[in-house]
Amino acid sequence: MEFEEFKQKILAELEEFCGADAKVELLDTIEMNGGRSCGIVIKEPGKGQIQINPVVSLEKVYQHFLQGMPLSCCAGLVMDTIKGFQCPEEIKKFAFVIPKWEEIKEQVYPVLISREKNKQLLERIVSREYLDMSIVYVVRYRLKDKGIFSLKITHEMMKVYGISEEELHKQAIRNLKEDGYTFCTVTEWLLEKLVGKHASTVEKIQPGDIYILKNRCGFFSAAGILEKSFLKRTIGGQSGYIMPISIHTVAFVPEEGAEEQGVLDLLMSEMRREVSCPAEELENHSYYYDAGKEELRICA
Repeated sequence: MEFEEFKQKILAELEEFCGADAKVELLDTIEMNGGRSCGIVIKEPGKGQIQINPVVSLEKVYQHFLQGMPLSCCAGLVMDTIKGFQCPEEIKKFAFVIPKWEEIKEQVYPVLISREKNKQLLERIVSREYLDMSIVYVVRYRLKDKGIFSLKITHEMMKVYGISEEELHKQAIRNLKEDGYTFCTVTEWLLEKLVGKHASTVEKIQPGDIYILKNRCGFFSAAGILEKSFLKRTIGGQSGYIMPISIHTVAFVPEEGAEEQGVLDLLMSEMRREVSCPAEELENHSYYYDAGKEELRICA
């Protein structure tokens, strides 16, 4: 059974199981870098129009079906997932109404994404161009023992906030400056990724090595290249190459002692293969940071 047929079959199975009063819906979502996901959501009767409902990924349920799980059991898996859902308090504030700007402005951060790979997504969310990338904005919270929750800011949300896009950008950059950005060596960073060893912070950038830009939470760190005063202070007046590994990670290579650009791009591709997924890729080429002009430009 192909996926499209599976979606309709499990939808019918769940509608029969839940009864006529419950509303079972398929939810098609545009994801980063052109990806799409299909989920299923069940709205129960008697709880009003706005509810806190988990969305269960049908792609994952379909994999169980392909491995031999009967359709009825797949429907049961969806129901078990929904029944076991507990909404974190941080997310509940977004479930009923869009919070006021004053309530969330300290949690707004910029995120760098590929403009070419996200044309459809960019139609729905607030953005501005930066070189060949786009800056988008998220409301970001750290959940207790559950990682990071982030919500992309849409044009509809901006109407509720009642602010300009320029004000949104300035607030996001202001928060970025307080986001605990540091550099570590690529060796320390890989050890942290592979064995959990905390990466030590580098106080001074030295020629001949590769450095990773990090923020306090480890998410959306690539946006740190927007903070020019930090780069100027930390890089210490050195020009060099910025290599985007993912939306979460960029590397800096001082120009002095650096390999030629083709070698750097190959190295960047290898690092990306090790630590990122297609949905988190940024761009596949390097950028040059001119310390004298304090500007970043695309490598030709």
